[in-house]
Amino acid sequence: MTWRPNVSAIKCREAMGRLRGLGIEASRNTGWDRSWGEPDAFLTTAEGDAWLVKIWPGETLQPRLFDDPTAPPPLEETLRECGDWRDRQGSGATGIPGWIILAPSLDEEASLNLGRSEIVTVLNRRQCAKPERLAESMLAAKNGRRLLPDDLTRWRAAAVPEVAIEAPAHVRRKVERASHQPVAPLLLDYDQERCARLDLEPDGELRQMVDDLQVRVVTGVAGCGKTLVLLHRAALLARHFPKARVLIVSHNRPLIAD
Repeated sequence: MTWRPNVSAIKCREAMGRLRGLGIEASRNTGWDRSWGEPDAFLTTAEGDAWLVKIWPGETLQPRLFDDPTAPPPLEETLRECGDWRDRQGSGATGIPGWIILAPSLDEEASLNLGRSEIVTVLNRRQCAKPERLAESMLAAKNGRRLLPDDLTRWRAAAVPEVAIEAPAHVRRKVERASHQPVAPLLLDYDQERCARLDLEPDGELRQMVDDLQVRVVTGVAGCGKTLVLLHRAALLARHFPKARVLIVSHNRPLIAD
């Protein structure tokens, strides 16, 4: 898939991440490189209701006049591929989740021409605009199938597979570091350095703004240096507060191993 996600698709994906406070847990894939028949997320409730979710960024139901390799396929083709994927994965399963197609660029009038389905529900721009509307529309669709715990585990593994990095042939050497030394400050660029120490070592006007430590949220794409900022900040905290302990909670397995 060579298409690039538009702003509506990105916002829709972010909205899924805020459904937890509304009673819906979202397990999302990390990339946009899945085929059109594969789900982008697997949503569940505490009661066991489950949905497979696909984001379709198209803006119209009309067929394209010119072949554009970066454009999404027609919605009907996406629906067919999603159904085929679920049929293949559901072979032998005792329970099958419903399908939700999120179309954040499709207006409400166009979505009315799709009709209703007990299996697949298409949510339009208005329904995808906010997490509250998204959750309300999903629960109102009533096509989420209640699954047993074993089925939930099976479908989550199929829809949102865990990325596994094969271990190298050799044993990873443990590195011993002096606890009093800061973490490689020269490895950080200007923005990373500023992010890590902004409220720890304020200067000028910032000194007047900072009364105590703040919660700092660092976001970014994979490989941009978020973990590096975390380690550097932990070293700064240890240096500023030598009698305190610094707890680092991370899913980064090499970091945990060290």
